[in-house]
Amino acid sequence: MFNLAIVLPLVSTVILSMGQIWSAIFGGGEVREAPAVTAINHQHQMEQERRMQELEEQRQQQDQAMQELERQRQEQESRMHEKEQEAAKALSDAQERARIEYEQSLREQQQENTRQAEAALKDAEQRAKQEHDERMRQVELENERQREKTARDLKAAEERAKKAEADLLAGIRPDKYPTAEELQAIKLRYQYNPRNVHYAIVGSSGTGKSSLINALRGLEGGSEHTAETGTSETTKDVKRYEDPRAGRKGRLWWYDVPGGGTLTIPGADYFNSLGLYIFDAILVVSAGRFTELDVAILRHAKKWDIPAHVVRSKGDQDVQNRVRKRIGTQAYRKPASRQPAMEEERVALIKEVHANVRENLALEKMDAVQCFVVSELAMLRCVQNAEDGDWASIGEPEEDGELVTDPLDLDFEEKGLLEKLVSTTAQKRVVTVEKTSNWLESIVKRGLQAARH
Repeated sequence: MFNLAIVLPLVSTVILSMGQIWSAIFGGGEVREAPAVTAINHQHQMEQERRMQELEEQRQQQDQAMQELERQRQEQESRMHEKEQEAAKALSDAQERARIEYEQSLREQQQENTRQAEAALKDAEQRAKQEHDERMRQVELENERQREKTARDLKAAEERAKKAEADLLAGIRPDKYPTAEELQAIKLRYQYNPRNVHYAIVGSSGTGKSSLINALRGLEGGSEHTAETGTSETTKDVKRYEDPRAGRKGRLWWYDVPGGGTLTIPGADYFNSLGLYIFDAILVVSAGRFTELDVAILRHAKKWDIPAHVVRSKGDQDVQNRVRKRIGTQAYRKPASRQPAMEEERVALIKEVHANVRENLALEKMDAVQCFVVSELAMLRCVQNAEDGDWASIGEPEEDGELVTDPLDLDFEEKGLLEKLVSTTAQKRVVTVEKTSNWLESIVKRGLQAARH
C-alpha cells in the first residue's frame, strides 16, 4: 500500500495519459454521491425549523439589548437628577450656615465684629460656590462618559443586528441549504449523474472560459463539439460539454457557467441560484482583476467543502505585453532580442499573480486558495501530449537549452492544475483511502513500465 503524500509527486514525473487519469478516477472502487449532496439531503428535514428559530432568537436578543440600553439611559438620567439636587441642597445648606454665623457674629461682637462677620460670610459663600462648581463639573464629566458609552453600546448593538440579519438573508452561509425541490431541479438541469464527474468553469465575461474548456478537452478551435468562444460573453446559460476521454464506469463533464454581469442574479445568490454546490470542483477563471464575484464564489465553495482553484488565463498574452513594454516594440520584432526577457517575465508573472490572489483573499479575511497561471494553447499542448504519452515533459526546458522566444510556446502551470483536479477528485469521490492508494499505485507502475520500454 502506498502513502498518498509519497505517491502524488511520483505521478507528476511519469508518463501518463489523460485517458488513464479519468478512467482511474472511476476504476478504483465504489463511487458514491458527492459529500455536499449527501449533506444537503440530510439538512432538508430540519432546515426550515432551525432558520425560523434562529431568526426569532436573534429578534428576541435585539429587543432585549434595546430594552437594556433604554433602562441604562433612564437610570443615568435619574442619577444625574439626584446629583443636581444634592448639589443644590449643599449650596442652600452652606448659605444657611453662613447666614447663621453672620447673625451670631453680629449679636456677639456687635459693631466691632461686623467687618469680620461680613468677611466670613463672603468667604463661606465663595467656598460654597467653589464646592458647587466642582460637584457640577464632576457630574458633567460623568454624564459625558456615560453618554459616550451608551452611544458606543447602541452602535455596536445595531452593527451586530445588521450583521446577523445579513448573514441569514444574504445567502452566503453553507447552512442555507436548497430545498428538496431546488436540488432536484438543479440535478435535472445539469443532468447530474452520481457516477460521473462534474467540473464548473466560472468567471467574468472575457476571461476565456470557453477557450479553456476546449483546451482541457483536448480540442482545437474550430473542431467539432467545441465550446463557443468570443471577445464578449457568449454564454448566457450554463452549458455542458462531455470530455472525449471516457472512464470504464463513468464520464467527465465540463460546465461553462455564465460570468458576473451576464445574468440578473445578485452576487449573494449567484452560487445557490446556479447550483454550484453540485460540482466536484470549481475553477474560478480570471484574466486580470480579481472581482467581488470571484471572492464570493470562493467563499461559498470553502463553506460547502468543494475544491475551488483560481485560474489566471491568457498567460501568454500577459507575457507578450510585459516583454513588449520592457524591451520596446522594435526590439520585440527580433526573436533574439526577447531572450532572456521572455522566461524572466513568465516567472515574474506567475509570482505576481500568486501574490495578488493571496493579498486579495487576505483583505477578505479568507484562507489562501491555490492559484494556477495558464494559457489556452499551453493547456491544449499539455492535454494532447499527455494523450501521446509525453505529459511528464510538459514545462521542462528544451534539450538544446534554448529559451522560448514566442509567448505562444510558453508553458505555465497547466500540468499542476490537471494534477490538482485529479487528486482532489480522487480524494473526494473514491470510497476508501486504501482504494485511492491502489489507484495511484497502478498509475505509477504503468508509468514506470512505459518508461523502461
